[in-house]
Amino acid sequence: MPAYAGMTDLIDRGTMRLWSAGIAAVIAALAPACAPAQPPAHSSFANPSAPVAIQERCTADGIADTTSCYEAALLAVLEAEGVSGAMETLETLADTDPALQRHGHEYSHAIGLSAYETPATVGSTFAACTPIFQSGCYHGVIQAYFADPAGAAANGGVTAESAKALCADQRENSSSSWLLFQCVHGMGHGLTSLNNYDLEKALEGCDLLDAVWEQDACYGGIFMENIVQATAPHHALGRPETSDEPSLTEQMAMPGHDHSEMAMEMDGSATGVVTGLDPDDPHFPCSALPDRYLGACYEMQTSAMLFANGGDMAAAAAECGEAPSRVRHLCYQSLGRDISSYTAQSHSDALRLCALAPGNYEAWCHVGFAKNLVDLTADPSDALAYCSKVRPGRNKEACYRATGEEIGVLTSDAERRADLCAPAPAEYRPFCRTGAGLSALDLGV
Repeated sequence: MPAYAGMTDLIDRGTMRLWSAGIAAVIAALAPACAPAQPPAHSSFANPSAPVAIQERCTADGIADTTSCYEAALLAVLEAEGVSGAMETLETLADTDPALQRHGHEYSHAIGLSAYETPATVGSTFAACTPIFQSGCYHGVIQAYFADPAGAAANGGVTAESAKALCADQRENSSSSWLLFQCVHGMGHGLTSLNNYDLEKALEGCDLLDAVWEQDACYGGIFMENIVQATAPHHALGRPETSDEPSLTEQMAMPGHDHSEMAMEMDGSATGVVTGLDPDDPHFPCSALPDRYLGACYEMQTSAMLFANGGDMAAAAAECGEAPSRVRHLCYQSLGRDISSYTAQSHSDALRLCALAPGNYEAWCHVGFAKNLVDLTADPSDALAYCSKVRPGRNKEACYRATGEEIGVLTSDAERRADLCAPAPAEYRPFCRTGAGLSALDLGV
């Protein structure tokens, strides 16, 4: 069986079954339509809240905590200029600060959390977000709704009716399926905090949704939230310091909300709560959850493995070999995604590190790396360039097919899909086209 054959199963479950970074390709492709037509007039560099002034202040000698400085500055911009101003400022800052760029999703997530006001305004606040940094702002707004006692927890808690109603506007807009993904993925983040980081209870909340791909997107939000909170707990999840009300950060730090610890013991009893990470079990929490959640869990699990082992790729590759056979390929795909992050998208390093995966599983590592290249830029050219360097045969075929799958998410237009696959070498172009959902009948080719 070709190494890429199993990808069809993933497509059948919905191309939107991607973890947060995976959907970035769709979002970035639509960003021009969502961004303001021109920069707001208030974005003046003479303003102390403007990006240059913020950067000078937060990187000056004597600043002990650059992260907190940036967070406070962004929340001040949010208070004065709204979501669009805060997101624009974040994007400008990230263009010149590599460290902030790497953590842009976390900052944008915090902006969304802080921008939320009431259940009545959750829709308008969600719509005010922009798609940059893997849509962290969207996720934060939905998570804040779940953290609000008057929000998801009100009127008897989350029900099938309320779960489906939250993203109804996005679901009914057939041209914005990517935005529906952001909403249900954000639900996963929110359900996790609402259920005090009890993963099984949170996952049951996702099960209230009807569509399988919506459930999977929601699961992905849960596993992402669990790992992020265990490895890099949220900062600035609330209102600026001028407010007398407790911020979401302060609320979540109250008794019963401290989930920044990495370790979690499991005694195997029916009352054991599955939450956090376990440094003694690289496969936790996947190893403690029902089988139906394993796919979504392992799509994220190498991030937990690499956090626990200090970034040892060889050790993570070996651990993926211990994953259940039916989801093992997803663990190696996750490894490729993490390799992209750890190597700053270096092609040569990815070729070397993906070779750590055994046999046909190496192809899945290339799949994860290539997909992430598209996800980061909404442009398949870098992924196609990477695929051209992959060893011929199954690995190269899988790489081109994976890139085609991303192209299929980027655009629904058959001609555009064909154009984006065209740079692939003639002998491998059919794999790109197949991944993109094209056939010999399309366009008369």
